[in-house]
Amino acid sequence: AADFVDIIRDGRAAASITTVPAAKPEWNPAAFRPFRERGYKDVEFLLEGVLLRYGINCVVAGFSHGKTFLIGDWIKHISQGKQWIGRKTIATPIWVLDHENPAGVITGMMNTLDIRDDEPGLFDHPIIWNCGEDAMQITGVDDPVLIKRLEACEPDKKPLIVFDGLRAFLRGNENDAEVVRAFWEKCRALTNRGATLLFH
Repeated sequence: AADFVDIIRDGRAAASITTVPAAKPEWNPAAFRPFRERGYKDVEFLLEGVLLRYGINCVVAGFSHGKTFLIGDWIKHISQGKQWIGRKTIATPIWVLDHENPAGVITGMMNTLDIRDDEPGLFDHPIIWNCGEDAMQITGVDDPVLIKRLEACEPDKKPLIVFDGLRAFLRGNENDAEVVRAFWEKCRALTNRGATLLFH
């Protein structure tokens, strides 16, 4: 009985606490200006019209439809700053974290597309392709190892990070809106550090 009385007393005490509503942020007068006069910059493309620089990009297609080969060709051209079928690129180093394909598949694709990751070009390491156990060391987009490597990059050498596939890096239920929102917020934290992301 005494415990029950304590519960009632504590409940009444909690109910008597007054709360102060949070102050609303002041409305920015600039919000009334024409949109084009607010100083926003146009988007920038790593691959003209295809891949947003400092953005989150995703390639979606069915199984065995050639996504890896397509992206492999993009990687080859972007790492060298060369045009891809008439579209301009911005020379950028590439990191690939491949949880999908075995080393033999990657080797075959590199041979077919003549992708060279063993010759310094515009960057000391233009392409770093990790698969198998090497890629498995990175378990998520917020992995401390990934973030540490990104922060160590010089400002003009922030990479395009390719994640293959997206589900391997998303912890939790992909049908849970809160899980997915948290995942994209972690991705945005990487782009805010200067990375460009590509999932497939």
